[in-house]
Amino acid sequence: MTLLSTPEEPGQPAASEKWRKLRGAGSLDRRRLAILRALHQWREEEATRVNRPPRTVVRDDLLVEMARRHLKSVNDLRTVRGLAHRYAGSLWNAIEEARGLAADQLPTPAEREQDPVQVGLIANVVGAALVDFCNRQQVAPNLAATGQDIKLLVRAKFEGEPMPEKSALTRGWRAEHILPHVQAILDGRRSLAIADVRSETPFRYQDDGKSP
Repeated sequence: MTLLSTPEEPGQPAASEKWRKLRGAGSLDRRRLAILRALHQWREEEATRVNRPPRTVVRDDLLVEMARRHLKSVNDLRTVRGLAHRYAGSLWNAIEEARGLAADQLPTPAEREQDPVQVGLIANVVGAALVDFCNRQQVAPNLAATGQDIKLLVRAKFEGEPMPEKSALTRGWRAEHILPHVQAILDGRRSLAIADVRSETPFRYQDDGKSP
């Protein structure tokens, strides 16, 4: 079954863009967006076939994780925690097809606001620290925050504004367990250095003892 054979055209029904709303999609490049689109389309078709809600077939966060990771074979899919092994073959076919698309068939990223250069640089550093922190806590980084969530915090800091309510990091369990680490780095109260370039948690942190 061919999942993707033509580029997106203006005027397609809104349903075809649902995959763009998945948390974490905004941080993916064009090739990974194509993979996410293919995986999402496969899930929609499979959910219809078995008459189940799509999220009970494959969770949203797993779609984004599979698109983000550099999977090398169908066996890598079987290591994705929470993914039913019986879907691995079909999902791998969707990934392979998306990887084979020509450049003009890849989806374009959603339009973003233009930020000062330093906002992007700082957001990248904070994002890397967040991934490192999540790996230590065994939490999927794309469940913790998106690139947009991080950028909203950095923008607010840059503009001297209160923490933005739109950022998921300022609400619920993220605000309690993840935001303090991110905020300490953003405020300059916690520095980081590269401790081990071979580790999945490569950073070492040092607090300067200043009050928030």
